[in-house]
Amino acid sequence: MKNKSKKERFREFICDLEKISLKHGIAIQAVGGVYIFDEPTKVIYDPDHTSGDLMPYWDEE
Repeated sequence: MKNKSKKERFREFICDLEKISLKHGIAIQAVGGVYIFDEPTKVIYDPDHTSGDLMPYWDEE
């Protein structure tokens, strides 16, 4: 991860996200809501499917 640029990592993430969307039949619409971490970070998401919101949470140390 340290040798890849944020742009390259984002493109790889999008490729994987497209595969996940196809597998589960779910798409995400987001504008300006991307966080790109400098180091591997455990991220969890609120599983509330009724709100339509996809909220990530992680430890900010």
